[in-house]
Amino acid sequence: MTVESDQIQLTEREMAIARAAAKMAVKEMTDEFYKGVGRTVVQRALILVGALVVGVGMAKGWIVFHVDK
Repeated sequence: MTVESDQIQLTEREMAIARAAAKMAVKEMTDEFYKGVGRTVVQRALILVGALVVGVGMAKGWIVFHVDK
């Protein structure tokens, strides 16, 4: 790396290293984003399935809630 008139110039090797590091960082961020989104989608799907199962169970009479007075 040489400094001339306030400009930084990278060698080809340094540029290749910087590109590889940037690609790795973007890939890691993207993977983490999709893991988070996937986790949220699965959680919501499980909540929906649970609610449907309880609703069907109540409609069929398999699940009954008794309120004691």
